[in-house]
Amino acid sequence: MNAKKPIILTIIVLISAFIVVLASTHPTTQESGSTTDTFHYSTLDEIHTYNISPITNFISYYVNNTNATLALSLASQIIGNGTINFISFNNTVAIIGYFKASSPLSSFAFTIINKTLVKHGFVYGQYNTLLYDYKNTSAFGFDGHYFYIVKDNASFNTTFFLLKYLYTSQKIFASQPSINVIAYGNTTYGSFQLLSSNSQLILKSTGNFSSVTKLLKYFNITIGNFTVAGKVVFKNATVVVYSINATYDNRSLFVMIGINKQDNYSIVITSHQEISLAEVLKEL
Repeated sequence: MNAKKPIILTIIVLISAFIVVLASTHPTTQESGSTTDTFHYSTLDEIHTYNISPITNFISYYVNNTNATLALSLASQIIGNGTINFISFNNTVAIIGYFKASSPLSSFAFTIINKTLVKHGFVYGQYNTLLYDYKNTSAFGFDGHYFYIVKDNASFNTTFFLLKYLYTSQKIFASQPSINVIAYGNTTYGSFQLLSSNSQLILKSTGNFSSVTKLLKYFNITIGNFTVAGKVVFKNATVVVYSINATYDNRSLFVMIGINKQDNYSIVITSHQEISLAEVLKEL
């Protein structure tokens, strides 16, 4: 079995479920402003991340390859708390973020990442103690203490400016609301929390989900050993619950999406085992 296939398929199903809920909602009017003495921008969305090991452990369940398992384990060890901002200034929109390098293995990890990125067309550079790789308007950096990411819709000059800005600016990390919170944030679509509970990944979010409910249709797709199917399992005037089951080489992924249209609230539960309807309804 190709080790990459279960990882890719698992990630596709997970991300698809989360994006459908988060990105298909109607935007709210909330927008915050962030400024410094030398750089003025508006913060559109802000996301705070914490221990990612529940995510890497979840994906590892679908991996039957030693190297891939070690890579996932390494990722959970080297990446600490992080802050990601979606910003706008002038006519530019950008994603900027930094993460604590939380292990002595971080330098080793950057060396591996650097070699991989260079093989894929990135250019290696150095600015003071900041080591970085860039390609067009994407950049990844490391200074021994933090990892940095930048992606914008402008030019390399803008990308490099943003990378240096992150490198020299004060790092701000929000306190973790509770031990089981993997990430949380406030976006133009509402707010969300990604949590871990008993080997499950749970996404709770607020917003207007009227457009999401229109996307929840029956489907059944089989490609080789991979099968994924979705259907509505409960629906009334205010609540709809949608189930997605995916199977690859006798390993199954279960996803339940619950939406309360009246309270503008949703929950997405992902698990290695079947999820009961009652478990979703009690959250709505």
